[in-house]
Amino acid sequence: MLCRAHGQLNRIRFSRISVEEGLSQSSAFAMVQDSLGYIWVGTFDGLNRYNGYEISVYNHNPKDLYALADNYIQALCVGDDGRIWIGTNSQGICIYDHSTDQFTQLAIREGKSTSGLSGRSVLTLKRFNENTIVALTEEGINLIDVETNRCETISATEYLAMKDAPSLLSYFNQKDGDDGTISAEFIDSKGDQWVGTNVGLKRIRKGVTTDAVWYTNELSDPFSLSANEITCLMEDRGGVLWVGTSLGGVCKWDRQNEKLLLYRGEPYNLKGLSGSKVRCFYEENEQQIWIGTVDGGLNLWNRKTDIFVNWSTESESGLNNDHIRDIVEWRGKYLVAMDGGGVQTFDPKERPLRFRELVIDGLPSDARVWDLHVDGSELWIASYDYGLFKLVNDSSISYNQNDKGTGIVTEKITCISGDSELGIWIGTFGNGLYHKTITGFENWNSKNSNLSDERIYAVVSGIDGELWLGTKGGLNQFDLAQKHFTSYS
Repeated sequence: MLCRAHGQLNRIRFSRISVEEGLSQSSAFAMVQDSLGYIWVGTFDGLNRYNGYEISVYNHNPKDLYALADNYIQALCVGDDGRIWIGTNSQGICIYDHSTDQFTQLAIREGKSTSGLSGRSVLTLKRFNENTIVALTEEGINLIDVETNRCETISATEYLAMKDAPSLLSYFNQKDGDDGTISAEFIDSKGDQWVGTNVGLKRIRKGVTTDAVWYTNELSDPFSLSANEITCLMEDRGGVLWVGTSLGGVCKWDRQNEKLLLYRGEPYNLKGLSGSKVRCFYEENEQQIWIGTVDGGLNLWNRKTDIFVNWSTESESGLNNDHIRDIVEWRGKYLVAMDGGGVQTFDPKERPLRFRELVIDGLPSDARVWDLHVDGSELWIASYDYGLFKLVNDSSISYNQNDKGTGIVTEKITCISGDSELGIWIGTFGNGLYHKTITGFENWNSKNSNLSDERIYAVVSGIDGELWLGTKGGLNQFDLAQKHFTSYS
């Protein structure tokens, strides 16, 4: 930990909670702790609930009236009745009820109507009293009756004149200075003041107005903050400090127990992670996670016992290669894709664990398989040296450049996404993006479209139906309706 003040007493160790631990997105904008002890984290890609061991993610589902209305969360508040109030970027306020595990959206004022929330973008939420929640939107201040959900819009002058009204200055208190832009601040239970900025976290100890302590990210220190841009701060009932960051997930500091939730490769520890270069995860259940590494084979991590079990080419398990690219479940068994070991299956309940080759016509056992994609009863296989394959039950179909009329003109397949309804999307290295439909293949490359780079490593469907492509030259967003790429590099 790097601090601007001197002395070992000023060093504290942060634990990090990021997308690797299940956080839906690496920028946290709001945090609260509810009456049951859960920590809620709002990001611009969903609402996260953390129970101290695992994270549950709530996302918008347009087909579910009781789902979260918007994935972009800007504010959180807990009511006296235990319900969670969620302020979103474009859909006003949702209220989460523990008893039903459902969300209810507040009405939003439209046109000349005088009822409903004034504005869709909620900037902050505060508890006024047991009967009232205050919501600040881009169009004004709202007082919300928690029983009826009725919203009353008042002016800033009227609000400031109200007795015991909670301060809304924290949102407007983002100011520039010598210590960067202040984005969050609070005083903890010990009386220390914490100030979050875009250049780190500042701590001013109670009774000490000079010689403030700074905490920043240091690449060489895994106990430091994960990122310097602080977005929100919170202290839970146990005295644990929670720090939300932009692009660095969530960090926490427990004064009583400074255990770091970080695992490094320990090849000589029989109960440790076999390699530091982790390629993929597959969660079998709440207790066990399968972890594929680049050079250490396959690991099974028991979160309860905190023990790793490893299978590699050095074990007598039959594993073809130690570079695990992907892990999926298909037809009651698990499959592993290997970069230089083809595809193998295994039964997770079998002991000792044995890996057996998945026989696919045209795909040898030493093939460089980069991705596996399950679509119902179908299994799609992306091989970097033998092209694209589809397995249906026990029959395989090859879509490589040696087969006339398929439209695939490369054998370097890197990734697969999609489903049978919308079609399968295939990323290649050097030939852009392919779309497999009922009638055949469509191709987008730098010659027939504005795709910025034909070397694609990842394809993901967005929440609004768009497609996101990770390329060697940056990020591309593909508008399916307009057939247009937007590049972010």
